[in-house]
Amino acid sequence: MSEAERLYMDMQMMEETAARLRAELQRAAAASEEAANAIAAIRALRDAKDPEILVQLGMGAMLRASSASVNRVPISVGAGVVIEKGPDAAINYLESRIKELAVSMDNIRANLNKVMAGLAQNRRRLEEMSAAQSAPRS
Repeated sequence: MSEAERLYMDMQMMEETAARLRAELQRAAAASEEAANAIAAIRALRDAKDPEILVQLGMGAMLRASSASVNRVPISVGAGVVIEKGPDAAINYLESRIKELAVSMDNIRANLNKVMAGLAQNRRRLEEMSAAQSAPRS
């Protein structure tokens, strides 16, 4: 296998890795936004005098629901396990998850930058090889 073929194959793998990392970054950002929205909702319901919410039933149908108070917030902690926390504890839990997601996103960005740098280096090398082949020989 020639060096150009090897570089091309490496670049294909790097492009696939970059696409996977971008998707992971997008999922982590969406999860972080979802957690921030949940925090805002918990605070609004906690502080409201007569909290009213819309419950999604499916296919665009909703149901208005009232809650006398927001004493407990069920929180999914993974593997199908749900625990109940007070509103402030639920907010603290979600804020810690946002911090974890931020660290994860930083790591993903760092890995993506490394992959993109490798891609750029391989492109330059392929361009150099192409230029050397097309240069007139004396």
